[in-house]
Amino acid sequence: MNSTNKTKGFTLVELLVVIAIIGVLIALLLPAVQAAREAARRASCSNNMKQLVLALHNFHGTFNRIPAGRNDPVWMALKRSDDTVHDDVQRYSYITVLLPFIEQQQMYDNLQAWVKTAIANNFADPGGDSRYYAIPGASGNPNNTRGVHRVREAGGGIVRNPFTSPLHSVLCPSDRHSGDHNPAAVPPRDEFPTRTNYLGCRGDTNAPDRSMGNNPQGWDGRTRGVMTNGENFIYSDTGTSTFLLDFGGVTDGLSNTIFIAEAATKVPGNDRDIKRTILEGLTNYNHTPQNCWDLVSGKVYAGTTNAYSKGQAWGYSLGPRTQFITAIPPNGPSCTNHGEFRGFVTASSNHPGGANVGLCDGTVRFVPETIDSGSRTLYHGQGVAGANTNQPVMNGGSSTYGVWGAMGTISGGEAAAL
Repeated sequence: MNSTNKTKGFTLVELLVVIAIIGVLIALLLPAVQAAREAARRASCSNNMKQLVLALHNFHGTFNRIPAGRNDPVWMALKRSDDTVHDDVQRYSYITVLLPFIEQQQMYDNLQAWVKTAIANNFADPGGDSRYYAIPGASGNPNNTRGVHRVREAGGGIVRNPFTSPLHSVLCPSDRHSGDHNPAAVPPRDEFPTRTNYLGCRGDTNAPDRSMGNNPQGWDGRTRGVMTNGENFIYSDTGTSTFLLDFGGVTDGLSNTIFIAEAATKVPGNDRDIKRTILEGLTNYNHTPQNCWDLVSGKVYAGTTNAYSKGQAWGYSLGPRTQFITAIPPNGPSCTNHGEFRGFVTASSNHPGGANVGLCDGTVRFVPETIDSGSRTLYHGQGVAGANTNQPVMNGGSSTYGVWGAMGTISGGEAAAL
């Protein structure tokens, strides 16, 4: 009797059921995997901030002061024979002086060597290719060739500008475009400085320089936050002074004062998201937070006025590159009437609901975008005895902008904490 061996297989229906089950499992697991990855990125982002605040403490232990927001004595000491300091050097950011304390000693030494060599050889702008320059430019301004070139060495060789390389310790992994170069057609994009997600706190209101005119009442060149204006800062047509700060000057307490905060950066294309970009939409210097909110439609800026990235050059101190203000709460709009500091630059992040801040005592806290930020319609200091109603008072008293504003000041005397 013959027997036939039959191989049993899956029917089409059974196969489709198995595929459907796998699809359901993937659909259930994928959000969890994505959430776990974002949690890891957020933890890494917070750790980078903590390392920067620890670097602040190590810097303070070495120099007995906090890094200046600009005109830091580390760079101001490198003078030309006529006792002047190169514009780019005096505008190097707080991050540049913290480099040795975040395991970037070699980059710091290279910057020092390049500047000293340029001074010793009396280098100036080369007459030919504007991309090559003696001192590494940090600005990243497409209209300013100082920020776009490679570096010309004493022997004539051309090397890469160190500011064009991503510095991963000042980037948040949650911001996938933060390592980008600033966009430009000429010169090549990779010759532009790269970004940072960590901005130093300038206080709860901006502080202009003499070029702005119409300086606010009572302003003598001091900022209200830890990012001071440094050595020999020109704050009026006749006024020059040095503004440096140590921990003893933070009378509101290190645990109540912000050193740095996150800032999300622009994505490629016509990005006008209020979290990531800054709008050049204000028409004068004297304005309130509401003037900035009036330029917003939903979560983007209305109109077609230029919007550019926050944190656009990690080595440069001016404007929105490496500093922010605690007047508008996290993830709110940022706006200026110029590319420098003439408006509001706001903390932000790609984390849902708020942004991280690094306090001067070394702790990192998450600040919700719903934090109390006072009145949108008031100038800073409005209501102070003797103050004009149409102009902020730079150095007077407690913050107008609630708990958020108070956390940005070093000596406002507010009883506020996160």
